[in-house]
Amino acid sequence: MKNIKEFFSKKKLSYKFSNAPPGHKLGTKEEASAQRSSSSSASASKPQASSSSSRETPASSSASAERIKTAAAEAAERRQAQQLEKSKVKFPKSYLPPLEKEIEDERKAEPEPEPEEKINEDDAHKFNCPDLDIVEYSSLASLKEQIMEKIKSNFGEDPIICGSLLIRNCNPREKGNVCISTLEAILNNLRTEDEEAFAKFTKLRKIKIEPKILSANGGLEFLTGIGFNLSEDGEWFTFNDSKNGLDEKLLYYLDVLTTSAVFPIFVDREACVYDLNGLNTPNVNFDDKIFEMTKDELTREQQIRKEIADRESTLMTKAMRERFITRKPKSRYTRLRYKRLDFKMIEATFRTNETLYDFIRWLKDDHSMEDIENYDITCGTQTIPVEDWDKTFLDLDFYPKVTFYQRLRNAPME
Repeated sequence: MKNIKEFFSKKKLSYKFSNAPPGHKLGTKEEASAQRSSSSSASASKPQASSSSSRETPASSSASAERIKTAAAEAAERRQAQQLEKSKVKFPKSYLPPLEKEIEDERKAEPEPEPEEKINEDDAHKFNCPDLDIVEYSSLASLKEQIMEKIKSNFGEDPIICGSLLIRNCNPREKGNVCISTLEAILNNLRTEDEEAFAKFTKLRKIKIEPKILSANGGLEFLTGIGFNLSEDGEWFTFNDSKNGLDEKLLYYLDVLTTSAVFPIFVDREACVYDLNGLNTPNVNFDDKIFEMTKDELTREQQIRKEIADRESTLMTKAMRERFITRKPKSRYTRLRYKRLDFKMIEATFRTNETLYDFIRWLKDDHSMEDIENYDITCGTQTIPVEDWDKTFLDLDFYPKVTFYQRLRNAPME
C-alpha cells in the first residue's frame, strides 16, 4: 500500500512540473494554499491596473520566443548526443582478446631484429679477366679493383680513352649507362651553332652533375679530358677549348665514349668430374646430397630457408600461401651436371643468361667432347630439342641446378 501511495504522489509531482510556468518554485500543499489566499487578498486590496500596463510589449515577446527556440535546439542536440553515445559499444582501451593480448605481449618483449644484409650471389663465386692478363680467380670486388688498376696503368696517358673504359668496366651497368647518356647529351649540346646557347652549355654546375657523372668511376677523367675544368670556387665546370675544329673533336669524343670496349669477365666454373662406375646404379638420378654442395648452392639454400621462415611467420590466406610456395625465385647462376654414357659425370657453374650452346662449346674445349652434337641431351624424361639450344638457362627454367643426360640420337627412353 505504501508503494502505491508513493507511485501516485510521484505522478502528481510530475504533473505539477509539467504544468508549472518557467521559473516557478513548487512547494507543499500548505504553502500553495497560503500563497493562494495571500494573492487573493492582495488583489482585493489593490486597485485594478489598466489593461495597457498588463500587456507585454512586442520586444519582450519576441525575445522570449527566441529563448524558447534556442533552448529547444540545445535540448535536441543533447538528445542526439545521448543517443549516439548509447549506440556505441564501449570497451576499455586496453582490452584485447586473450590470444591476441598474449601475442602482443610477446611481440613487445622481443628485441627489435637487426636489419639483415641482402645476400649477393656474386659473393659466392670467383672471376677473372683474361683480356687484361688477370688469370687468377678472385672475388668480384677484388677483380674490379684489379681491372681499374690495369686500365689506369695501360691507358692513363689518354684521359678520354681511360675515362671511357673506366665508365664501361668499373661501374654497375645502370650507373654506367646513365653516365654515358649524360656525357653524350653534353657533347651534343656543345655542337650547337647558336652563340648564346653555346655560352650557356659551356658551364656545368658541379652539384647537378655530381650524381650522374662525378660519382661514377671514370666520369671525372673523361669530363676533364674533353676540356672541362673546375673553377676556383669549386662550384662550376667550365669548358675552355676553342671553337676552331671543335666539331671534329666532339665527334671523336662521342665515338670513343659510345664504342669503348667491355672486357669480359668469366666466372670460375668450379668444374668437377665424377666417376660413377663405382656406384651400384649409375643410371639413377642420384640425390643431390651424395655430392658436396658448392658455395652457390649453399647461398641459395640459405636464401630459400630464410624465405620459408619469413613466410611461415606471416599471417596470410591459403591462396596467398600457395602462390608463395609455387613462386620460384630467379637466380643469376646455375649448377649443371652432365652424365655421359661412359658413366662419367661433369659438373660446372654457368650464368643463367648463358645458353646450352655455351655449355656444349665448353664441353668441346675443356673436355674434348668433339662429337657431343651427335647425341641427344635429355633432362629428366624430356629430350631438349636442338632449336632450344640457343635459349638461356633462365628461359628454359634450368636453375639453380639441373642434371643433363647424354643419349644416343633418337634412342628410346628407358
